[in-house]
Amino acid sequence: MKKWGVLMAVLLLILYLNRSFNSRDGLSILYKSFNNTGAEFMKMEIEGHASFISGESIEKTAENIFKALTLEGEYSQSRMDEWSELNYRNEDTEVKVRVRKIPGENLTYASVTLSQYRLGENINNNIRRTVAKAFEVYKVEPSFSSLIMGRFNEKLSVPQMKERISSAFSSIGARLVEGMDERNMVSLTGYVKGISDRVEIEGKYINLNMALRYSETKGCTYIWIGSPIILTEY
Repeated sequence: MKKWGVLMAVLLLILYLNRSFNSRDGLSILYKSFNNTGAEFMKMEIEGHASFISGESIEKTAENIFKALTLEGEYSQSRMDEWSELNYRNEDTEVKVRVRKIPGENLTYASVTLSQYRLGENINNNIRRTVAKAFEVYKVEPSFSSLIMGRFNEKLSVPQMKERISSAFSSIGARLVEGMDERNMVSLTGYVKGISDRVEIEGKYINLNMALRYSETKGCTYIWIGSPIILTEY
């Protein structure tokens, strides 16, 4: 009986930690909003970034962070102005590590972007844990941003784009903060309970960003859902 009691306690602890992690990061909220759009999934990205003290070169810092990810295979590394950039890719995972010194300060800034071409909350949770672990080598906790990218294999008009985003916002109870639209593109930002990652812009908190753009060259409409904001170019 004691053995079963200990086992049950361990299982409950694991479930609690997984639920706590998922609730804090609001991953289920992002998935729900994306699934509501009916878009075809393309990829998801988790980006972690932090500033810390390091007496090493930016190339060495990038290598140390990448090695902490414990990924197998070769990578490429290059220098672009003040940045050291390290790139890695296998069948379904892509990693980019960027490092630079902060001018005038004794600090190093690093970002790790890990992309997956499979969809799933557990996968996303694992990515965040992996990225967080990579920064442990410098004893710092990163800030995160999350992104899901998809597409519609058709042209959506601006009114149709607004309708898709409004429906996605409503499905998760998100409050609209501001928005913009132009020819072939719509972008809205908002706030929703359950996602701890957030930014403050002009006194307003934002933790959700959705955008759609029609590509004339590709003949399809792309959608990005990010938290707290979309960092990639769209």
